[in-house]
Amino acid sequence: MLEWKEFSEVYDVVGVGVGGVVFGVENLMEKRKSALKLSLCTNKAETIREIGIWRICKAPCIVKFYGCKFFKDANGNEFVVYELERCKYSLIHHLELQRIYGEYSDA
Repeated sequence: MLEWKEFSEVYDVVGVGVGGVVFGVENLMEKRKSALKLSLCTNKAETIREIGIWRICKAPCIVKFYGCKFFKDANGNEFVVYELERCKYSLIHHLELQRIYGEYSDA
């Protein structure tokens, strides 16, 4: 895991997919639970465009974007780490609650 002082050293793996790995952490400076998405940066221009989209999307149904950092590993591979809102439920869990209760619920 990356050694950035603003994030807790204790983390859990939230998900793994084609787009990268997502870790659950605590942002110690902002005192909030966050998700860090670690992705290989294969096209920096496209990644920067995606970051621009994240910055302007501010709808309640979209995960909040808090920021990102680029870094290179020892082999010269470039990665981007996005700090995102850590949601209470996964999409599958949310849809299951919707099916059961007919709307979003904290049940």
